[in-house]
Amino acid sequence: MRVQRNPTVKVDADQNLTTDADRDLITTVAETTGRVAAKVSNVIDSLTGAFKSRRKG
Repeated sequence: MRVQRNPTVKVDADQNLTTDADRDLITTVAETTGRVAAKVSNVIDSLTGAFKSRRKG
């Protein structure tokens, strides 16, 4: 398989390719991901705690 590059797209190493909207979107996604991770962690802790309390009883 041969990979062809698009000759119309040129990227300069010094060029800033992210806009304010992109940064806002990235921030929003990161915050949402953090909230989801915290909720998943809480659910796992709750389930683990429920299993531990059943074993003690």
